[in-house]
Amino acid sequence: MLYEVKYVRQIQGEPARRWFLDDDFDLLVWQNGSRVVGFQLCYADNAAPQKVLKWTLNDGLHYFSVDSGETVPAHYKGTPMLIPSPPEMHLSKVAQRFLHASAQIPSGIKQSVYQQLQTTRSEAVVC
Repeated sequence: MLYEVKYVRQIQGEPARRWFLDDDFDLLVWQNGSRVVGFQLCYADNAAPQKVLKWTLNDGLHYFSVDSGETVPAHYKGTPMLIPSPPEMHLSKVAQRFLHASAQIPSGIKQSVYQQLQTTRSEAVVC
């Protein structure tokens, strides 16, 4: 179950930031009052690279894979980076996993994220 991390760093001039996590998901949410204005949902999908769904009120939904920075043998690990990725083919499964894991987070946040996960792949933006 997702739980909220307390004492999340806030950046002056940005909407309030909240962080929720569990073994399967890492969710950062930006809120203006109680309204969700953006989020990043990170999740692992079997042996595939970690995936990130990023949504903002202004830019819509974007898909990314995480390049872990560990691709060159015998070199120091690089900084993980978000790499634009094709839309997830089984996003409905991710949405169901999220719905189950989010039972204890505020309902407004849960509904905002779940609604975006229901967005069809054709509506999402691929960078």
